[in-house]
Amino acid sequence: MKLRKNIQCGLGLAIGILFLAGCTSTPTGSDAAPNVDSEQGSEINVGMFEGTPSPAFAGLSDEIWDPLKVNPINIDSGPAALSLIKGGDLDAIIDAAEAPIAIAAASGISMQVVWASHANEMSIVAGQGISGPEDLKGKVLGTVTGSIAEYFLTRYLADNGVSLDEVEVLNLPPASMVAALKTGQIQAASIWPPTASALAELPGATILDQQLAFSYDVFSSSYLDKHPEAVQQWVCGRAAEGNAYHTDTAKLQDTIAKMIGQQPGDVAAQLPVDLVFVADQQVEKLGTDTIDLTQKIGEWMASDGRVDAAPTIETIKTMFNTEFAEKAASGGCGV
Repeated sequence: MKLRKNIQCGLGLAIGILFLAGCTSTPTGSDAAPNVDSEQGSEINVGMFEGTPSPAFAGLSDEIWDPLKVNPINIDSGPAALSLIKGGDLDAIIDAAEAPIAIAAASGISMQVVWASHANEMSIVAGQGISGPEDLKGKVLGTVTGSIAEYFLTRYLADNGVSLDEVEVLNLPPASMVAALKTGQIQAASIWPPTASALAELPGATILDQQLAFSYDVFSSSYLDKHPEAVQQWVCGRAAEGNAYHTDTAKLQDTIAKMIGQQPGDVAAQLPVDLVFVADQQVEKLGTDTIDLTQKIGEWMASDGRVDAAPTIETIKTMFNTEFAEKAASGGCGV
């Protein structure tokens, strides 16, 4: 299945609907659709990262959210999706990292974080001739500006005594990074899987640093207020996916691989079982450490002029909503 490509805010284009209901077969076992009251006919326009392994793709394949109509729309980055959330063209961003949450908090974009899906291993990958941070001086470094990947890059440089004045940071979409490193347009990149894995496989490439970043599902507050049952249905589906990934790992990795055009082994490497979260872990993963990191990213953006002012810790706390995950963990989904 190909995801819809990016849509632009303000163009008034209708979003194509990919109906996930209508099959005659019904998933069974841990993949069964959660037995919660849902709004018949509710529709969710979700921004998803095409080609990036996620348990959410298994849910799409298994129609785990039936009877909800889930419309997957391809996005390049979390920050790029915020304008679509603000304009009402997206109801949710799936697998967003902390950076767009910090931007939303600082910019007054009303969203709620309702699920922590899994962790991604962010990588800083350098090309030939670069073996350490000192070698990055005078080089062009590719990343997605305003993303968690850029935050980790700037922290890596600062921790190793390299000033931002000594490098050039180039904003690139992930799809362009492999070619950019091959041709010498950039000499290193900071990015998430699967682009990070593809960069690391290039001849002479070196992984300089790796950090874990979480992936979250965020809903616009407007959608959540209007359709709380649909959001609960979504979270219950996520809980079922997480359980299935731990109990039938090979099957789900194969399903995800087919959905995103990768090999099951690649999915296994990028999405190991111990980095996929289940319902019982949600209160912790949506808790203090995540909130503190989100505030630090907001402060970094404010210091660099990306946002007018850093979001307060109180504002960020209001964006993390564990109500739906707690219901899933306590058996409220019937799974």
